[in-house]
Amino acid sequence: MAENAFFSNRSLWMLISGGVFDRFQDLRVCYVETQAYMLVAALQHLDSMVDPAGDWMGFARTRNREQTTQRFASDYLGNNVFVGVSPFSSVQIPMDDLVGKDAGGQPLPGVHIGSGAAMFGVDYPQFESIFDRTMGAVATLVSTPGVTDDDARRILLENAARVYRFDVSALQPHIDQAGFDLTEVRANAEELKSKM
Repeated sequence: MAENAFFSNRSLWMLISGGVFDRFQDLRVCYVETQAYMLVAALQHLDSMVDPAGDWMGFARTRNREQTTQRFASDYLGNNVFVGVSPFSSVQIPMDDLVGKDAGGQPLPGVHIGSGAAMFGVDYPQFESIFDRTMGAVATLVSTPGVTDDDARRILLENAARVYRFDVSALQPHIDQAGFDLTEVRANAEELKSKM
């Protein structure tokens, strides 16, 4: 289990520093079943090394190689890199590191997965699943300071629908049947979180 994050991070930094996303701009990669907080640390480290305006490729130039990236590593989040937080909990990643906003909705310093790249997961049917506590996890998300309904919708549905090309209109009857109202969840957040 300790190596799980290493191998996820290794593929992440190879894809980014190898310029794969710059050559294949429509390529999307999802990291699921890994320690999400470690991906944040890897991206933050890469941002300090893979500066598209800096001279990180100095050594490569001595080998007649050119810079391979066009953006900071964290800029690929939500465009090419997505993170399934499964099971969705603060054990996987603290909510501040996930959303990256303060109570007023202002960006926090550093690298964060953000609502444009995070995807909610319950990890069913594995033993660590939050299936029976899903509403408490949703309540935790929507009651996190700075999280808007738009942020929550992206994390709960829209990112996965976009990445996996789900037809949301075809799924709408199922969403209506099994879904929930964010306003209602927010109003009952404390009660729902107490059942976790």
